[in-house]
Amino acid sequence: MSGKFISIPGALLVLICFFLPWLTVSCNGQELGQVSGMELAVGSDVVSIDDQFRLVDLAAVGGDVARLVIPLTGIVGLLLGIVALMNRENERGAGVGSLIFGILGLLGFALEYLLLRQAGEVPGIAISPAYGLWASIAGLLLLTIGGLLMTILGGRTKT
Repeated sequence: MSGKFISIPGALLVLICFFLPWLTVSCNGQELGQVSGMELAVGSDVVSIDDQFRLVDLAAVGGDVARLVIPLTGIVGLLLGIVALMNRENERGAGVGSLIFGILGLLGFALEYLLLRQAGEVPGIAISPAYGLWASIAGLLLLTIGGLLMTILGGRTKT
């Protein structure tokens, strides 16, 4: 199986899951709300506590435009997969690009994880990953694996 058939669904998964819940925020065991990747990037106020405090302020998960790298990775991976699908001669180059962007996306998630861990915890507020975050990471892994396969197997003819 060619890597383009792995990286294209992976890129689509990254794009779709960016708009699904990435984090679940709860206070003393009661769920307050969920935050999508898009809301994390633009810093919208998802939920307020007693109309005095903003959840984004309490949880330190406000807007960071650098998070927009994740859907950009998905868009570029999708375009590279389509290029490889349309022209077999460009498959190896598209594979290298998909591999690089997949790794950059995964490194972005690793950096984000480290920054959230260093932000410290707010007493009573718990932030836990949601299904959109895990699916986005899975999509980036698929994009990376597909890029690696396109790089290794790209341009070879079947015998």
